[in-house]
Amino acid sequence: MNNQVYELLNFAFQNHEKETAIIHQEESISYSELENRIHAIANKLKTKVPSERIIGISCDRSIQTILNLLAILAAGKTYLPLDFDLPKVRLKKIVEEADLTYFLPGNSLEPFEELGLNSINSSKKEENQIEEVSKYAYILFTSGSTGIPKGVCMPHLALINLVEWQNKNSKSTIGFNTLHFAKLTFDASFLEIFCSLSTGGTLHIVDNQLIRDPYLLLNYIDSQSINRLFLPFIALQGLCNAAKSYKIFPSCLKEVMTAGEQLKITDSLRRFFSELPTCKLFNQYGPTESHVVTQLYLQGDPQFWEELPTIGMPIQNSRVDIVSERGEIISKEGEIGELYLSGVCLADGYLNREELTNDKFIQFAGDNNSSYRVYKSGDLGYWNKNGEISFIGRTDDQIKINGFRVEIGEVELEASKIVGVDEFAIVKSKNEDGQFSLKLFYTSLIEKNTEDFVRKELLKVLPEYMVPTKILKLDKLPKTTSGKVDRNQLALILDEFLIKNSTEFGFSNFGLEHELTLIWNSILQENRIESESNFFDLGGSSILAQKLSSKIKSNLDIHFPVTLIYQNPTIKDQVKYLANESTFNSVSCETDEEERFNFEETLMDINNPPFPGAKIGLDKEGMPCWIKNPYI
Repeated sequence: MNNQVYELLNFAFQNHEKETAIIHQEESISYSELENRIHAIANKLKTKVPSERIIGISCDRSIQTILNLLAILAAGKTYLPLDFDLPKVRLKKIVEEADLTYFLPGNSLEPFEELGLNSINSSKKEENQIEEVSKYAYILFTSGSTGIPKGVCMPHLALINLVEWQNKNSKSTIGFNTLHFAKLTFDASFLEIFCSLSTGGTLHIVDNQLIRDPYLLLNYIDSQSINRLFLPFIALQGLCNAAKSYKIFPSCLKEVMTAGEQLKITDSLRRFFSELPTCKLFNQYGPTESHVVTQLYLQGDPQFWEELPTIGMPIQNSRVDIVSERGEIISKEGEIGELYLSGVCLADGYLNREELTNDKFIQFAGDNNSSYRVYKSGDLGYWNKNGEISFIGRTDDQIKINGFRVEIGEVELEASKIVGVDEFAIVKSKNEDGQFSLKLFYTSLIEKNTEDFVRKELLKVLPEYMVPTKILKLDKLPKTTSGKVDRNQLALILDEFLIKNSTEFGFSNFGLEHELTLIWNSILQENRIESESNFFDLGGSSILAQKLSSKIKSNLDIHFPVTLIYQNPTIKDQVKYLANESTFNSVSCETDEEERFNFEETLMDINNPPFPGAKIGLDKEGMPCWIKNPYI
């Protein structure tokens, strides 16, 4: 049996040398070239830093990044992905926690040096150093309630078991196209890469513009014959909404794996899979501490799928116990308990956090007086009549936002550090789609501590998805008779705000501007929307931008890609763009008819338009095309 996960690629290297391994924009690489370039980088690592166990890489979407990741594993070391979209303060905490020294650059623009890290390329050869082989394939950092992210250390054997199991349950082979959607900081990225490359398939890397725009992504999937997706539910829902709106149902899709948060069978999802009867949907479950540990294959007519499907049964060499508060294993149908995970799937624990590791990973006395290591997941569930596990929630305040794990305690800690904030309370709520969001209520006597100021302070230290979508300044927080914050009263305050929100706007209520404001209002739950208001300054995010694009299409029957929302973030800009007659004048005078209607073929390289001064516009049917920017 292999003991290094990289060895799973040897079969493809030996048998599919001439096949295409990875595609990104106009660049592609064969398995033969992939192996040669990996070994060259791996040898450099072994020569220059033989004693280093952990090497940093970026989350840049490129073939070079995948090469770096695989070379680190080939050299017997651990890769630690760093997401430069995160605040620098947070990245420095991760670097310090990991005691990270070196990185492999993906491109010259990555600001590793700002974190105090050294490039492998510029480092000198270590003399008389013993070559170290790490037992971990990767370390991924997740939210920590103490304010310090915690690094999950995943051993090779757990990942080998996972890839071998996934490959047994997939049709992936030569020419089978898998989309690389997840950032490397998500464990799903590992499955995308290894389940594709270990079977001789082709991995398609797409850029952030496509990731954040379901319409553009859907077109890419269709035009490039993508066969397999690994998506968090919120991304799958966005894709299904776009498919329903634009009537694009890619028959090339054969397998969709969704994980990261609870799957909900919505109307658009039923429609999507009804239109694709040969495409299989799998609901996978597993925290970062175990990766995938259970799976459900949804079979039959999608119209009869349960609204909240189960998470299925454990995968090979893995086990799930449902345990009562008394620490006893529950076997009775319908009785709720905490999910204890065990088997080869488990992580070794948290990097340099022995106390936390010992608290979450314990020796558990199971049936027949046996004792085995388990991870106390904090997730609640029960066995149903089919022997499957139904997930129902958490034992604590941890939630998932846009597929990311969020410890509310970490958000509270950072809010408490803002100078002049006297009292605060953070509450969680669910929107109409069943997605969690956070609301922050606070008091402050300092005039500059406006809601916008507090939001910007939090964005300096927290990822966008952890910053509360609604921040309200109050004269005082409501209290119960025992002196605690009255969360029921806060909910009433929020309801009053939303009622007021639905009727107050900063300009005349007529025309396209009014229609857009109503759409913004329904998404942002914000009553201070004016002509110059910026969507993202009011709490808009990449996910909410997707919803805005979808609602503009459904309410106004105009296609307005997410990319255009970033280019035109204010009500005024969007009205001008949508109403301006020049928007609909496609550039037949600048390019020929074939170029204009081949817009979708250019999406692989959306940052390199076909002629100087081009920008994305809309044709007379409301579909995207390249147009001449009149100001250039």
